[in-house]
Amino acid sequence: MADDDDVVYPLTGNDDLIAAGLVPEDDDDIRDNAAALLGINVSSGSTLIDLDGGDGGGGVASAPSVPTTWTPVGSNSTDGISSLGKRKSDVWVDFDEIYETLQKRAIGLRLIEIKHSGENIAERIAAVVEEYCLIDKIFFITLDNASSNAKAMNTLTALFAGYLGPDPSPDPLDPSNRKYSLEYYNAMGVRPRKFGLDMNVRWNSTYLMLKHLLSYKNVFSVFINSHYGSQLSTNHWYVAEKLLEFLELFYDSTIVLSGVYYPTSPLVLHHILEIASHLHACEKDQNLRAIVYPMKLKFLKYWQDIPLLYSYAFILDPRAKIRGFFNMLQLLGEYTGSEYSSYYADAKT
Repeated sequence: MADDDDVVYPLTGNDDLIAAGLVPEDDDDIRDNAAALLGINVSSGSTLIDLDGGDGGGGVASAPSVPTTWTPVGSNSTDGISSLGKRKSDVWVDFDEIYETLQKRAIGLRLIEIKHSGENIAERIAAVVEEYCLIDKIFFITLDNASSNAKAMNTLTALFAGYLGPDPSPDPLDPSNRKYSLEYYNAMGVRPRKFGLDMNVRWNSTYLMLKHLLSYKNVFSVFINSHYGSQLSTNHWYVAEKLLEFLELFYDSTIVLSGVYYPTSPLVLHHILEIASHLHACEKDQNLRAIVYPMKLKFLKYWQDIPLLYSYAFILDPRAKIRGFFNMLQLLGEYTGSEYSSYYADAKT
């Protein structure tokens, strides 16, 4: 075996394989793989890979190399280095546009190991914002409708007033202040409570809002009319009662068809028929006609072509069977103006 002084450094992987009597690797494959994965040229005289990051302290010295192309992060240019001073491989060229346009950053994701109250949420948010010096750079804040978030914003609004503006909460002279509302509740002998809001993304929210509101209509009438003039009249409450009556069937159908402890598929056609009959009858009401017509169009869009699964479940119900299914289709056709004879034949076969 040769002495160490006779060995020429550095030994390559192929030299070791040849010395061991094994077949060497194909240099072309090595070059191709290195070019694809590392973005460097490993031909003779090229730069050796610096495992220490090129920061000194034991790194392998670089030999003269063939110039290669590097892509900076967040730039359309394919030359240069990244914003962190690191050279970037050509394989990332396709991602330049994403790096340039996408500017979302999660700067703080702090765990709240105690109660998620408004005070604790506000404390964590304020700590992150102060840590990154963003107090005077907050443009808007997006939250869901949790009550703890609303309480947190009551604390944070004063801190972020530089961009968010003044505290929007009512001052003592504002008649909408909760203190004055409580006085009216106590004077009317009604227990104070919170009311739900009408939300576009929550089913039956309008119905639930009106249902809880109508029992307090006298309190609201006295409170609003005494501070804002004659804003609420009996006609307004009449319209609210009509809307509550109109929406009640949709709420009941949602509750029944959302059950989990009983089969709901046999009940679908029952409620489709009830809703179709309800919309057909309300079309004649002058107060509801404007909202019933688009609702009926939407209803027909989804339920004019009834899925056969619900028809089979309806037929297998001992209360309905095939005769009840035939009668149901006849009534549904009268309410919607649709023809279901061919659909009945398909269901039978």
